[in-house]
Amino acid sequence: MLQADDPNFASQSRVYEDIGIEMLEHAFDGYNVCIFAYGQTGAGKSYTMMGRNDPGEAGIIPQLCEDLFNKMDDYANEDTTFSVEVSYMEIYCEHVRDLLNPKTKNNLRVREHPLLGPYVEDLSKLAVTSFEDINALIEQGNKTRYVLHDNGPTLY
Repeated sequence: MLQADDPNFASQSRVYEDIGIEMLEHAFDGYNVCIFAYGQTGAGKSYTMMGRNDPGEAGIIPQLCEDLFNKMDDYANEDTTFSVEVSYMEIYCEHVRDLLNPKTKNNLRVREHPLLGPYVEDLSKLAVTSFEDINALIEQGNKTRYVLHDNGPTLY
């Protein structure tokens, strides 16, 4: 693990500045955006994307969600309205799971809409009105994630 004094170290805020801010700007320009973390177990995907609850340790997703609502406030006027929906899924061993509705079957199907593009069939979408709403859903979804331990995968 790299330390802050290592020349190759990038803080959570640096990673967000390099990747997240641009993605948020593209979304406000009307583009679909995706940040996809892929790699072997223990490579740091969850930390980069989600981070920790310690000061300065928030990952790309919480930083982007917080900035999303700040930017919506900046754009607010009588002619502009926003609606925000949240989904939270996990892909584990090629199975797609809805982390906000664990009662759904374990393998949701990825589909392609001719106009809207790819989507996950039956994935829940929950309306939110604040960053705090999203944070609560992240905490709820994290409770149903798989985490790999030495003795195999278990629910988190």
